Amino acid sequence: MKKVFYLSILVFSLLTFNSHAQESETQSIQNLWKNAINSKHKLEQLYTTNAVKLFSSGKYVEGGQQIATDYLNNPNEIKFINTLYSVEARKERQIQYEIGTFKDKNDYTYIYLWVWNNQDDKPKIELDYFDGLSDAVIDSTGLNKSRNAWMRYCNAHDVEGLIR
Repeated sequence: MKKVFYLSILVFSLLTFNSHAQESETQSIQNLWKNAINSKHKLEQLYTTNAVKLFSSGKYVEGGQQIATDYLNNPNEIKFINTLYSVEARKERQIQYEIGTFKDKNDYTYIYLWVWNNQDDKPKIELDYFDGLSDAVIDSTGLNKSRNAWMRYCNAHDVEGLIR
């Protein structure tokens, strides 16, 4: 569980430095996802056949159809969805990372991480992870210490310090 949390923090930190928006395409895909969740059909079409949905507990569901079934078995209605950061991660594989938030019908806020595969004519989700913001306990003490050391080494042009 800690690994997933720290992975999320790392990806979030990286994206804050390299983010760019592709607003219209991202918003239309988000609306497709939101509508599929709310209407309870065609959700599997938004996922690759080997997609993975991760849970904060460390469990996962694999496969687009299985992910759609999981969402159907755990109904929720999405009111609002918003991208915070989106970045092309691997140009040659056409992979894109997206981090954002959404609210359910009870105004509970979630943060999500999607990894998109843009190789086909329609982008599809390869990795789906979300967690409730209210449940997240963020201890930034260690993160801030590491971030400050990283910046100190960067500003000093100390390559050896960076890799230690």
